[in-house]
Amino acid sequence: MTIHRIFILPLWIRVWHWTNALLNITLAATGASLHFVDPELPLIPFELAAQVHSTAGLLLVALYIFFFIANIVSGNWWQYVPKPGAFGNNIMQQTRYYVWGIFRGDPPPYPPTEKANFNAMQQQIIYWIVMYLLMPVASFVWTW
Repeated sequence: MTIHRIFILPLWIRVWHWTNALLNITLAATGASLHFVDPELPLIPFELAAQVHSTAGLLLVALYIFFFIANIVSGNWWQYVPKPGAFGNNIMQQTRYYVWGIFRGDPPPYPPTEKANFNAMQQQIIYWIVMYLLMPVASFVWTW
């Protein structure tokens, strides 16, 4: 029996996710070290923590800019946009699935595919709000 692995997300998005996670962990660790600094017992020396924190923050902004441009170039951004007309129906089907279908073992109404990774209810709306509204504003505010 041969198992074939199918990747729904392209390599660049998988690498982007892991890099994003590592940079956020770095920001959390260095931020905690900066905030709760104890000169006698530092988690990370203050100067090093400040330098690494600033660098990780700038890299995270650059990573977001890469994500934004790569999504436009690849056409991946279309899956984030709620489709008019069917959107209300999609939310109702997803809600029914979450309320009782999932407990009865029904298949999900919108299984992930290469063209559409997100369900209509949370993922599509939340990703669109976070990645195309909150991230640009946060990146602009935090870097200036």
